[in-house]
Formats: sequence, structure tokens, C-alpha cells
Amino acid sequence: MEKIMEDTGGKGVDIILEMLANVNLQSDLQIMAQKGRTVVVGNRGSIEINPRLMMVKESVVMGCTLFGTNSDEWKEMGEAVVAAQAEGWLRPVVSTAKEYTLETASDAHRDIIGNTGSKGNIVMRVS
Repeated sequence: MEKIMEDTGGKGVDIILEMLANVNLQSDLQIMAQKGRTVVVGNRGSIEINPRLMMVKESVVMGCTLFGTNSDEWKEMGEAVVAAQAEGWLRPVVSTAKEYTLETASDAHRDIIGNTGSKGNIVMRVS
């Protein structure tokens, strides 16, 4: 959290896509910028949070599911992500010691299932 606040000049982040809300949501509220947004897309349990952090920053936490997404919507989302990265305003943080190839994809799957922590990224090289 300290590194994120340092990297943003103390401002915090505008948008968080939260994959494990039951572990990270309280921390998300602390690093969100004024009027920031957290979209919960993953969760494995319950959590107690301090709503004062949302009140002071006038931030929003909302949930989202992708189960009903159709192919046109998937395409539109993919194009939006690619465009945002190309424009430079979407800068994903990828910090991993593990990279996989398509040939070792089954190892990546096993590792992700066995990961009980709240941090970690899987990078798959497809080139």
C-alpha cells in the first residue's frame, strides 16, 4: 500500500478491479483516490469494513459479474482495455516471479488453484 501511495504522489488510485474482496477491500478503501471507484469482481467470503473511508473520499464500491456477458460485450470490453493501455491511462501492475508458456499452462492452473494468498499474478507468454 505504501508503494502505491508513493507512486501516485499520495493521491491514491482512481479505479480498482478487486478480485478477492474478502481479503483486500479494506485496504482498497485506504488507497482509493478522492471519488475513486472499486469494482468487486471476485470474492471468497465476508469482510468487515469501515464505511467512513468511503464517506470521507466520496468513493464508490460496486459489484459486477461477467456470467451473463455475451460475445459482443466481451469484444467491446477487450477493445476498451487495449485502447486504454495504448492511450497510457491504464497501467496494470504486474509483479510476478512466475511466467508460464502455453506448454506449461497446466502448471499455471495448478498454481492458481493452490494459491491461498491475496496477491499474485500469473503471466503467460504466448509469443
